[in-house]
Amino acid sequence: MSFPPDFCSAVRALYCNPRADVVIPGSRTSTFPIYNGTRQGCPLSPLLFALTLEPLLTHIRFSPDIKGITVQGESFKVSAYADDVLLTLTSPESSLTATTALLSRFSNVSGYKVNLDKSIILPFHLSRTGIQDLIARFGFKIASTSIPYLGIHLPSKYKDLYKVNYPPLYAKLRREMEVWNRECISWLGCVHCVKMNLLPRLLYLFQALPSPVDPSDLRFLQSNIDAFVWRGGRRRVARSTLYRPRELGGLGLPNLQWYFQAAQLSQVVALHSPPNTHRWVDFESACMFPEDPRYWMWLPKSLRPQEPVPCPPLSHSMAIWDSLASSKKLRQVSSSMLPLWRNPQFPPGQTPDQFSRFVKGGILRLRDLRDHTGLYSFDSMSARSQLLPRDSFRYIQLRHFASTIENKTAGSSPLTFFERLCLSGDPPRGLISRLYIHLASTPSLPAITYMA
Repeated sequence: MSFPPDFCSAVRALYCNPRADVVIPGSRTSTFPIYNGTRQGCPLSPLLFALTLEPLLTHIRFSPDIKGITVQGESFKVSAYADDVLLTLTSPESSLTATTALLSRFSNVSGYKVNLDKSIILPFHLSRTGIQDLIARFGFKIASTSIPYLGIHLPSKYKDLYKVNYPPLYAKLRREMEVWNRECISWLGCVHCVKMNLLPRLLYLFQALPSPVDPSDLRFLQSNIDAFVWRGGRRRVARSTLYRPRELGGLGLPNLQWYFQAAQLSQVVALHSPPNTHRWVDFESACMFPEDPRYWMWLPKSLRPQEPVPCPPLSHSMAIWDSLASSKKLRQVSSSMLPLWRNPQFPPGQTPDQFSRFVKGGILRLRDLRDHTGLYSFDSMSARSQLLPRDSFRYIQLRHFASTIENKTAGSSPLTFFERLCLSGDPPRGLISRLYIHLASTPSLPAITYMA
């Protein structure tokens, strides 16, 4: 895998003739050698495991006999996290035959074996006879409704994604709050219980599941949380102060609706990541071809071309974006993020191939045509994008489009908080928390007397 020689030498040194002993209170055993695996708790162990699994995943990705879902020439077959592997296969008979043969070869080399008792197939559009043949030939269990993966349940129908994941968690959280209410916990302690225990589990689903939630369910759970904090009694602090972030002088009790919206908006920011950064982004973007969600979403809603192939997760993210873009000041009314290509307002841009050198030079949005002094000249843009003299006519078309009153205002408008996040390249750390604070503070919160 082309790791530096010094790194390989360091790993060899760490695992050269390792020895261990067992510590018993008052004494310790004699040392003994470790012939297989790593020391218990070794922090390098999960990284080494991921490296040993990567050759198997690479063979699956590039095997012509294992067929996955193909979108715009890109094949999507496998997702993996540690030892949890999810395969998305078509032509199940031939693909599973090649997969099991590959797993057998890998097992002979690595000693890593597949646990058939935990391996489950979720069939789509297969006849009963076809399903029985899969069971007889490969020995995997067959699920009829959903399969578990990384703590969530993946159903056979997208519309069931919500009901097989959220309601069971809601019920479990309510039961836990009933148990905690029997303990002597201060109301500030209850706030911390919600933040440290309940919220992370909800956030995991908010991020992992690209599906709408039932607002009434969230409101009901929020009311249960309020009752837990005040033990069913009267509130002694205004709800606006209770939900206000601590950075803004409040108590930071999570508002579930705002956290759900922040988690969905974080996915919108991730859509702007460079290609090959996130596989799910590549997949959803490919589903929209020839449109690109990074640019399509910044068009006015009335001017957007219809999604070529509706992608439910992407449609859900765009619905959240459209509902919050203006009310939460995520974009300017006239935004410099407006795309130049495939924009109905700029008819020449409907055929971007004619502007190929502009595209290669990074001229993609309205903001790319100007700096703080005004529109770029043809000479300055030529130096930046390696334009040819014959591109001067295309430059005149772009300059005319950018010189309209509305676009001149949009091109010089400052970027909003959310627009800067989208242009950052890759989602920064703490993105959901930053988005939550922004949602919680807009419209502007009133000043409070106890803050200087």
